[in-house]
Amino acid sequence: MTIRLQNVRIDDPRRHPRETVQRLRLLLSAGAEAQAESGRQDFYELNSGREVFYFHISPVTRRVLLLAVWDRPSATVPAHPARLAAHPA
Repeated sequence: MTIRLQNVRIDDPRRHPRETVQRLRLLLSAGAEAQAESGRQDFYELNSGREVFYFHISPVTRRVLLLAVWDRPSATVPAHPARLAAHPA
């Protein structure tokens, strides 16, 4: 689903870097594809390409509560060194 929020207020209780919060604000302002979490109303994951934002949108105030951010794993994950040693080429 596309989420577009103009002039959104983002609450950040975990105190992520200001630049991270700003990236989320820009994504939401432009309109971003987000996945609604099944079983939890108004909770979303937004994959920006390089990182994933997990947040809640208040149905009353429309404020965003940024709960977590993590790096999106790359498509090519290098093999673990222990696996390489166990299976030499």
